[in-house]
Amino acid sequence: MKILFIYTYLISGLVGCFDVTGYTGGTVIIFCNHQKLGQNDKYFCKEGINPNTLKDCVIIKHNQTPNIVSHKDSRIALVDTPNILTVFHKELSLQDSGSYKCGASSLWNIDLNLKVNTDPCCMSPRTVTGFLGDTVTISCSYPEEFLEHLKYFFKKNGEHFTQLIRTTESQRDRFSISDDRSSKAVIVNLRDVREEDAGIYYCGAGIVGTTASYYSLFPEIELQVTVAQASSVIIPVSVCMTLLLIGGSALIFYKLRDCIRKRNDTTNCDYENEPPENQNHMRMSPQFQNMDLRTKQLHSAYQQLEPSSRERDSLYLNLQNNSN
Repeated sequence: MKILFIYTYLISGLVGCFDVTGYTGGTVIIFCNHQKLGQNDKYFCKEGINPNTLKDCVIIKHNQTPNIVSHKDSRIALVDTPNILTVFHKELSLQDSGSYKCGASSLWNIDLNLKVNTDPCCMSPRTVTGFLGDTVTISCSYPEEFLEHLKYFFKKNGEHFTQLIRTTESQRDRFSISDDRSSKAVIVNLRDVREEDAGIYYCGAGIVGTTASYYSLFPEIELQVTVAQASSVIIPVSVCMTLLLIGGSALIFYKLRDCIRKRNDTTNCDYENEPPENQNHMRMSPQFQNMDLRTKQLHSAYQQLEPSSRERDSLYLNLQNNSN
């Protein structure tokens, strides 16, 4: 939906002088209201040095199709719709300041005073990159003069400007907007970025007067849409893998240290790591494991305790002698 057909409520008044403020590098969209019906040629001219002389006129013929005429340097264009003559003046410079007239022959005219200022906030175009499927944030600074006015966000389509959202609403479709007056900045968020979102955008302020109205747009913002770089996915995965490796190595280190500490215990590390059903069976000492129960041969330590021997232990003899 083009702004030419949705802002008729901004226009009021028939004659008079109307002040318009623009900024170097920016654009102004001026709405000249008229109630003179009929087929007439329309014009937008800059006043010359001599009174009642006009120069640099852009004229639109009533029978011209389509009703769009651009200036020779393509910076000025007119669009004629019922009751409204709309003037687009882009790429403003300080030399564009001056007095202008918009009207239709001698039937009606409106005097305009265009003043072009320079402000650090609005000096040059810039580029913003958005990634497919992500949310991109576009921030626009604005001059102190427009602090109390409504702010708008536009996309340029040929000679037309489509209004996407304004500060009287917090969200529209995939767009959301806020006005941070403390820092004099408009913040626009566009979610779920798509390829068709690439293009030229403008932030602006709307001014309503008694004889005309206008938008002052700040330098253009080019939105470039691209696919997210693979490195943005690989890096987090690499970090996670590294942390897992470090954690695994630390776990193995502490496990081995516990095993070393328990070597002298009766329950060694191998036994500790066996399943519960196997831990119920005790292991025999190697010296007992070597015994063959089917033979009559006994361990040397027990062979010394021969029951059939008639020799008595000396300790036993001493006890016997002292028993009485």
